Amino acid sequence: MAKRQSPDTLAFYASLPLAPDSKSIRVLDLDEARDLSDRGELSGQLRVVSLIEKPSYLALSYVWGTFASPENTISCGTDSIKITSNCWSALWHIRKAFGQVTIWVDSICINQDDDEEKASQIPLMGDIYTFADSTYVWLGKANTHSDTVIEYLKVAGFQPYFQEDGDNRYKIPQGVWIRVLIAARIHVKGYYKLLTYYCSRCTSGQVHKPSFITNDGISQDAFTDFFSRDWITRVWTLQEVMLSERLLVLCGTKILPWRSVVYSMAFLDYLLEGTIDEVKTDRDYPRTTSNDWARLVALWLSRNAVETVAERGIPFRHYLGSYLRFLDSILTISALFRTVHLCLFTLLFGAGLLLIGPATKSKLRGGIFGSVGAILSILGLLGIIMWAGHSSTTRIDTQFNLEGVIVEEIRKRRCIQPKDKSFGMHSVLGRLGLPLALPDYSRGLNEVYRELFLSLLKWTASLDPLKYAQYTDNLAKPSWVPDWHSVSASMWSEEDASRTRKTTIPSRPSIPQWVFNIAEPSQLVVPALHVGLVTWRSGTFLRTRDQYNQSDDAAHLYNIQNVQECLKALPEEHHIHYSGREGSEKSAFIWTRTRKYAYVFVDSKRSRDKVPTWIDSAAPGRYESPDRMLEILTSKYSWHIEICNNLETKKRIIFIAGQKIIGNGPEHIQVGDVVAVIYGLSGLMILRPHGNNYRLVGSATANWDDVNSMVDEGGKEFELLTLC
Repeated sequence: MAKRQSPDTLAFYASLPLAPDSKSIRVLDLDEARDLSDRGELSGQLRVVSLIEKPSYLALSYVWGTFASPENTISCGTDSIKITSNCWSALWHIRKAFGQVTIWVDSICINQDDDEEKASQIPLMGDIYTFADSTYVWLGKANTHSDTVIEYLKVAGFQPYFQEDGDNRYKIPQGVWIRVLIAARIHVKGYYKLLTYYCSRCTSGQVHKPSFITNDGISQDAFTDFFSRDWITRVWTLQEVMLSERLLVLCGTKILPWRSVVYSMAFLDYLLEGTIDEVKTDRDYPRTTSNDWARLVALWLSRNAVETVAERGIPFRHYLGSYLRFLDSILTISALFRTVHLCLFTLLFGAGLLLIGPATKSKLRGGIFGSVGAILSILGLLGIIMWAGHSSTTRIDTQFNLEGVIVEEIRKRRCIQPKDKSFGMHSVLGRLGLPLALPDYSRGLNEVYRELFLSLLKWTASLDPLKYAQYTDNLAKPSWVPDWHSVSASMWSEEDASRTRKTTIPSRPSIPQWVFNIAEPSQLVVPALHVGLVTWRSGTFLRTRDQYNQSDDAAHLYNIQNVQECLKALPEEHHIHYSGREGSEKSAFIWTRTRKYAYVFVDSKRSRDKVPTWIDSAAPGRYESPDRMLEILTSKYSWHIEICNNLETKKRIIFIAGQKIIGNGPEHIQVGDVVAVIYGLSGLMILRPHGNNYRLVGSATANWDDVNSMVDEGGKEFELLTLC
């Protein structure tokens, strides 16, 4: 990599040496502002301190970003150090908010052009962030969205009612009346919103019900903008948060206490992952985008108590029990209010009807009683509509499996240097009981990734990390070692298929779970069960515009043909034929047969109910001409485009194996590949014979009832296979 700093700057770093076997680090004494403009110069002094002496300093957690043109710099004495735009912006805002500070910033305090120095400083990251007075999390420049969301997160989950208890917690009130007051305010606020917005909601097809808590009108775009910032996607920032005791979040000029992050994420998780009726879609809250933050907070909460967590599960209730019990009580009281409300408004409606009766006997009395009765009846009817059938349900706590979350975070998060997928987690993994060799940038990438993978296998006591390995035509590279740097979109979400399946496959083979022989570092021996051979595979799906465009017709027809060829390739017992008019009674047959294959085509739970109708429309013989079929699929069933584009984005194709299995897998699958169950892995794997060994092609998804049936019929048993 090209040198980033000038020779003078490199000499400046050399004048502040860091003893390789000591706990010495450099810190930056950031000067106060002389120029308060947006482009005011940054200046400060670097000095060497020893962590053993417990110096006072802050630490910065941020995303490097890119260098501007002209480049931003910070003056240190007579020298200038080049820094990225985001680093410059972070320091400028910190100086504006806090004045003169002493802070540790990796891109400034470590000579990034010296790999040996970087390697010697990485093992100190744990101490650097743990012993810092506070870690400042810089999310980037502010916008309207971020300012709005930060103000919401400061109060979400009833925080204004709590007293601060230390740096990161609240003291939760135990009194009953405060809970009754909160529930009453929610109730009244919800009813007011009904009266205000009822007409507009009804005309849009959305009958509003008062929810457990509102999001104060914050748009989904605002939540997505905030929760999807680059900071949450980086490897280094995960380690920095997990190692820090005290944190402060900064975004532009806004400051968010970490305490508010913890409780607002626990609150959103309570709403989104439980079974509260009021929150069922992403319309009101960001289910997907906030999940990354919820996992991060859960990991942070578990950082000092890993050994005490039962089965290494890390639910919020384990760490924030009093707070979540508080939410439970609010929900219970709200349910009582709902019952009382429904009874009162039912009586009100009845009273209104009784008052309307006398209106028919006298004009004068009729005008009074009729008006009052009508108003009471309308209010009563609105109240009944508002609450009828509206009940709370039992909570189901979110369970984050520690090992699974850590492995998934390593896979998903990004970094600039490929080796940093391992080195950037060195201190965290060490504290979790997963020691790795000291970082050494001179080591080969394959060696670093193999060590990380084998360490994860030992730590998780599972072969589940194997599902992240992807096809490679480089025969010199072991196919079973995941390319951790490749943040692939090809992973297929199959929670329903893998976590809730009922399998008759032998629960445990009487052979080792896996064997790695250091004398053969390119091989991994695993117990596998041969399910069947791939007998057919579809073509690769083509991407089209998200909205129908006539110029995409050829691609649409090709994708439809892919589905039709799959249906034709099924064994005779699965064949779908049409000989009658459109909408014939055979549609019912297709609905029942294709429902269990839904997650083969779609990995979104909300879209799976659409699959049977989609296949129904694409079935051979369903329509008299391709043009007619195209018209139906692209107009009536617009999600045809969504399904096909998702398959293309994730580079998945449809395959058939043996006489029963229909599934999806990576686009590199070939006829003759082996569909196998590897013990300790939650899904199917595709293997390719390579001499006496096998090369891994990738993970696959299929219906487990069919897999079990083929295993039972063949009387198959696990055997040791060598992956190379």
